[in-house]
Amino acid sequence: MKIFDGYPYKIDHRINCNADQVVKQPYKIQVFDEYTVTGNTAVMRCSIPSFMKDYVAVTSWVRDDSRTIVASPERGGRYSIFPTGELHIRGASIEDGFKSYRCVTRNRLTGEVAPSTAAGKLFVTDARSSVSPRITHSQPKIETEVGHTVELPCAAQGYPLPKYSWYRLRDGPSHGIKRVDTSHQRILELNGTLLIRKATIQDGGKYICIVNNTNGQERAETELLIRDRLHVRAVPPAQTVDVGKTAIFTCNGSGHPIHIISWRKDMVPVLSSRRISVSREELRISPVEREDKGMYQCFVYNDKESAQDAAQLLLGGKFYTSLPISYTSG
Repeated sequence: MKIFDGYPYKIDHRINCNADQVVKQPYKIQVFDEYTVTGNTAVMRCSIPSFMKDYVAVTSWVRDDSRTIVASPERGGRYSIFPTGELHIRGASIEDGFKSYRCVTRNRLTGEVAPSTAAGKLFVTDARSSVSPRITHSQPKIETEVGHTVELPCAAQGYPLPKYSWYRLRDGPSHGIKRVDTSHQRILELNGTLLIRKATIQDGGKYICIVNNTNGQERAETELLIRDRLHVRAVPPAQTVDVGKTAIFTCNGSGHPIHIISWRKDMVPVLSSRRISVSREELRISPVEREDKGMYQCFVYNDKESAQDAAQLLLGGKFYTSLPISYTSG
């Protein structure tokens, strides 16, 4: 836990602090057997030890018949591979079953690419009775960057085959839920998966997946956070103000999310006082005194990164120093 200008703030230093320890630790990645009913979305899971999850990424899956499976939702394909490692096989058939699957991973620290130590089998069977839907994979929180494609998973098992509907929680005075419009090419629903192309800040928020058939329904919530790199500009970059007058600096931050905006003078936090007003974006000094001269830094933070810019306050006018008057006789 770190303190920024009096704010407790959590910064993740695991990659820097633990990298050497992680590289030296042996680990095994496994895939376990899974079962599904014909026509449903099958979910195969890549089991990565918890201490390696931040350093290992799943790049693809391979079957025992030597077929390599890569993500294909952009083309409307049957397969999705999520950053957390799960493989979705939409509309699972008997042909998908009774085969072994391995996940292929890449170690970000060593660059090593290798299949999982153990393989898992997928068993696909025909339905024998009616079953109410049960969600087998969703994620409570997903992050992506502006302009990227993101998938919100929602896979379920049931018979008759469950139907999927996505809704979005609305903020502000128009509280409630609104059906997600999937009638255009940028946002699609693929047997449960919600695909969002070229994500924008406005796409962020809480989404609800509702799965139902004639026997019942189930729902899951996902919070989507869209990140945009932080930038900041202190305005004006320099100003000259007479003693006794007012100086105003503005901190123009952009990016998402912005959690904290703070001011420093010569790297010392600027706090509100009788003469100084510090708000989220504005620093106001009135009246300016001689000790206010100097460099002012504006910082913006979120839980992943920070950005800063600086502005200079110069003093105008002439200053006179009172000197003792000496008198000479003669």
